Amino acid sequence: MSQITIPGSGGGGGGGISTITGNTGGAESPNGASNFNVVGTGSITIAGSANTETVQLTGLTNHAVLVGAGTATITNIAATANTGAILQNNSGADPSYSTATYPSTTTINQILYSSSANTVQGLATANGGVLTTNSSGVPAITTIATNGQIIIGSTAGSPAAATLTAGSNITITNASNSITISASSGGLTWTDVTGATQTLVAQNGYVTDRGGGVTYTLPASGTVGDLIKIVGRTGLATITPNAGQEIVMGASNGTVGATGTAVSTLSGDCIEIVCIVAGASAVWRAASMMGTWTLN
Repeated sequence: MSQITIPGSGGGGGGGISTITGNTGGAESPNGASNFNVVGTGSITIAGSANTETVQLTGLTNHAVLVGAGTATITNIAATANTGAILQNNSGADPSYSTATYPSTTTINQILYSSSANTVQGLATANGGVLTTNSSGVPAITTIATNGQIIIGSTAGSPAAATLTAGSNITITNASNSITISASSGGLTWTDVTGATQTLVAQNGYVTDRGGGVTYTLPASGTVGDLIKIVGRTGLATITPNAGQEIVMGASNGTVGATGTAVSTLSGDCIEIVCIVAGASAVWRAASMMGTWTLN
């Protein structure tokens, strides 16, 4: 408690302070010793020295945050050692600092994520990007750089942006926000053969159209599933294998080697052959026949 002395008061004379009025309680007169008492309350104290009264707070801590602790007192929340922690509200209790730390600044379009336990960092975005994660769950922005790219997963690493690959007889057309997949062929490519010889090509059809007949030679190698058709119009058809290749009709095997041939009997005979053993020593089986074919 401090006092204010009123010189020469003793009943109101001498020109000193006769009353003091506070926020409440009305005007106050000095006591019998001509003094006014100035006291603090709660966390406020009054320190007097010589002719100076200093009003000050108590219980302060360097870098702490002041929090109300009642109608007249305050307390402080000590600063945490983790730079970047934020002060959070606790319903019905004093606020407290978060365990997690946050960046002090961020840039435009950044995404905040937990880069490790209790550490929040910014992840820069990219134009036209997709949020992906690697095999450890670490997020990243994968950029879609060209039309038709999609995110394709991998068991060996992170997902990546890539385009689809067209298979046999398939066409893929990439455009902005679209991928069009279509068949590139309606069936076999057909050739009207009028010459004496013709080398066969897989996924092709041939019309025998020479009165003197046509000698066909199998492809140099085959892939399982390759298909060739020969349809008779005029003349006979002879199919000659390359060295090491074989033509199979039903349960009979043609002669292995260049001398083994399949020959039609009538000009209208037709045959469809399919490769069943791949490679240079391919085996071709007759999947369907019309007319009579012999193996020599």
